[in-house]
Amino acid sequence: RSMCAAADGCRACADICPQGAYSWQAGKITFNKDICEPCGRCVTGCPTAAISNPAATPQMLEAQVRSHISQTSGAAGIRFVCSRGDLPQEAGWLDVEVPCTSMVPGTWLLACIAMGAGGAALVTCTGSGCPLRLDEHALASIEFARTILTSCDLAPDAVGTGRGEPLGPVASIDLADPFAVGGAASVLLALASVTGTSLDVVHDASPVGVVEINDTACTLCAQCATTCPTNALQNAYDGESIAITFDAAACVNCRQCLAACPELARGAIAVVSRANTAGLGAGRQTLNEGVVLMCEICGKPIAPDTMMNRISDILGEEFEATMRYLSGRCLDCRGQG
Repeated sequence: RSMCAAADGCRACADICPQGAYSWQAGKITFNKDICEPCGRCVTGCPTAAISNPAATPQMLEAQVRSHISQTSGAAGIRFVCSRGDLPQEAGWLDVEVPCTSMVPGTWLLACIAMGAGGAALVTCTGSGCPLRLDEHALASIEFARTILTSCDLAPDAVGTGRGEPLGPVASIDLADPFAVGGAASVLLALASVTGTSLDVVHDASPVGVVEINDTACTLCAQCATTCPTNALQNAYDGESIAITFDAAACVNCRQCLAACPELARGAIAVVSRANTAGLGAGRQTLNEGVVLMCEICGKPIAPDTMMNRISDILGEEFEATMRYLSGRCLDCRGQG
């Protein structure tokens, strides 16, 4: 699909698929439907929403959750259950079917709480009879949501696996697109705002992340920004200077920037699985910046000086004269007198 960012280097679906049904090569994604066991993890893991499941679209999920909440006194909880499973109705819980609960991020659970549900739950594969046995992902989402609730001074037991009675509603926030890809930031910001708290939670299951750049190792090649499928990372270039900027609210913690960085081994870039409301609300920030070398003949840009310095370091003193030449002339002017 046109929304797919594979041509820019994104391979998030291939990274996340537990069956290995997706593979990336030379900017293209191939899909083997014969080994796919539709779990939906690619749907919530795709940074650009290029993959969808018509049986569980963000709009359908939101409509179901809102309908459940509006038709009860507010004490009922929302329970996400696997469509493959065979579960009896649990008192106090209203069910929303998904292909597999391993696809559900923790912010979906938090969205239900924020929208006025009495509780939110994920029934694991083992608990529902789903054959995929992807319990660890559902349990990690539950743990993340509970950690956020604790940080917001709310009862963490409002989120669980659907056993026992829901605790009761704690909030009623009008969220926009809470189940959409990229909707995690708005859920976290809204929940923190209504509770008057500031979040700074590091958790492996966080659906948002924070990119960190080490300016002593980064060459400003901008491959991270080119690959970033959500444009959380961008390359700001004005002809004589270059900067790598970052908007935490657009980051979905897909980590595609790591695979693109040629200086990863030197620690040029890192992604922290962090839900930090100060960063999420800060807008676009500059992570690294530098000057661009200009051609001494025609004045056209050549490359960031940090990149040329790195090449010089690799080549060594033997090529010092060559590097001075390359650093002073663009491709069009090299070879002129």
